[in-house]
Amino acid sequence: MTEPTRKAASRFGCLIPLGAALLLLVILPFGFFAFVFWAVDGSWDFEGRGGIRYWVFVKGSQLERLGLIEPTDEPGKYSVSLQDGNFPGWTVLTYRSTAMPDAVIGAYAKRCQDLGLKITRGPESKADDGKDSGMSLVCEIRPYIDAEFHAARKPDEITTEVGLKVWGDD
Repeated sequence: MTEPTRKAASRFGCLIPLGAALLLLVILPFGFFAFVFWAVDGSWDFEGRGGIRYWVFVKGSQLERLGLIEPTDEPGKYSVSLQDGNFPGWTVLTYRSTAMPDAVIGAYAKRCQDLGLKITRGPESKADDGKDSGMSLVCEIRPYIDAEFHAARKPDEITTEVGLKVWGDD
């Protein structure tokens, strides 16, 4: 290598440590603060089964094990609130199903039994007042920590609105 080439190489060689220092001192703290502001909100609402929030809050949870019953193509809506003091936190899922409310609740009752959960209330039918026909079910995961299921279909609808609330954030 000639002398001018060595000088140019040594100038460019110092750019790598300079770039690393810039990354550590400027970019990473901003990324960290962005993550902190996202995480301290206390509750998270999101749609669908993809994305980091699904993987962090739902993947492998009791809610995922309970699953969906004949869902439509419309993505489910999730709401997560983490444990805070004596509040156990919850994960809520609402979605639309092609099955009738009694079939949805019956399937969840069977899933509760298959998972070893105790059915503490239901399946119960709501009073049919002509506005909607619905059913509910409550399964105990452990004392004072429940999974609640609600399914209702309005007379003019072709799909059932299903709601699940799983208490606790394990």
